[in-house]
Amino acid sequence: MMAKRFMIVALPICLAFLLLTALHNITGISQTVAAQAPINKLLLEGQTAVASSTWQSETVDTTGGYVNHKSTSLALDTNDLPHIAYFNTDLNILQYASFNGTNWVTVTVPTDSMPGYGVSLAIDSNNYPHIAYHDDTLNDLNYIHWNGTMWLSETVESGLGFSSYHAITLDSSDHPHISYIGSGSSLKYAYWTGASWITETVDSSSTVASEISLVLDSNENPHIGYHYDDIPLLQYAYWDGMQWVLQVAGLPGNVGVDIDMALDSNDFPQFTYWDFTYGDFFGFP
Repeated sequence: MMAKRFMIVALPICLAFLLLTALHNITGISQTVAAQAPINKLLLEGQTAVASSTWQSETVDTTGGYVNHKSTSLALDTNDLPHIAYFNTDLNILQYASFNGTNWVTVTVPTDSMPGYGVSLAIDSNNYPHIAYHDDTLNDLNYIHWNGTMWLSETVESGLGFSSYHAITLDSSDHPHISYIGSGSSLKYAYWTGASWITETVDSSSTVASEISLVLDSNENPHIGYHYDDIPLLQYAYWDGMQWVLQVAGLPGNVGVDIDMALDSNDFPQFTYWDFTYGDFFGFP
């Protein structure tokens, strides 16, 4: 069996080996994962204490229907309680589950037509959910959020074609920012000003494929991790305050699925992704 390797590379690149060594000495990291059970149950697994080595698993939803692993999104609120948005592909409904400290509460999110596989969730400062999802009927990117009384929905961009991959995050004003695959498979970015949506094309130089990761830095400038369908390299785009800067991140490799990104205290990016060629899980800050 091929050995699995986890690698982490920081910016600047010379810190890679130091971080790789330090990684083996890190213990007690709190982790939370949303997973799909093979018997049509949505499960949550988590480590409840920093020093704990015991994983706890709970069943979130047993209503039936298939929950695709690409259609779940997890976020924690200000009380560290989990919230999950997910698409039930058998029932063709968008669902949202939240843990109130005692029980799981599951609701069906109202949609005008059939939601698609792409679901992305963020929780605001009031612990209210904000969800971006793809409309499979109209091929639109939609955004819906709970304001404490009702669900409010709007279309961010219409006529995207098949574009189920996107990511959502919120700024300090709880305004949504979304990165997504636009028409022509370009990388796009949209944000809400408080009055209207502003959309921009970030990268149209090649066909953007698969997962997208979006993070805002300390100045609330967007950073996006992604990759091309025809070029096996990890791509990185960020707004420097005046323009979009595009870079190839990390080492060459056949970048596949499960791209994720975080920023450190210096606003330097760190990535994880799956390499199709070697079957390895890599990390690149």
